Amino acid sequence: MPRWYMGELKDYYREWRKEKLALGDQWQGGDRQFIFHCGLGIPYYPARATINWIKFRDTHGLNIRLHDLRHTMVILLTEEGVNLKAIQQRAGHCSSKITSDVYGHITKKVLEATA
Repeated sequence: MPRWYMGELKDYYREWRKEKLALGDQWQGGDRQFIFHCGLGIPYYPARATINWIKFRDTHGLNIRLHDLRHTMVILLTEEGVNLKAIQQRAGHCSSKITSDVYGHITKKVLEATA
């Protein structure tokens, strides 16, 4: 493993130990060291983000899908004039062409700024 990576793992281990010690009896993960966990040491599965979002959305009376937040992020970054390559990387697209094709519609704010 590269030296920088091992350094990151050492930093993670220190943080993991702090979390575990701070929670004491509430820690549920034993000695397992999950990088993504729910805060109590048990695995945090990808579907959990959607489940948590649905609970939050319903509690606050929102009618927005979790994926809609991704679209909102891209549009807001576009309106702020952020570089397309930076937006592409943030959105996780493999090329800026995909970002441009998917989000190519121009918002009113961008049109006004251009005028």
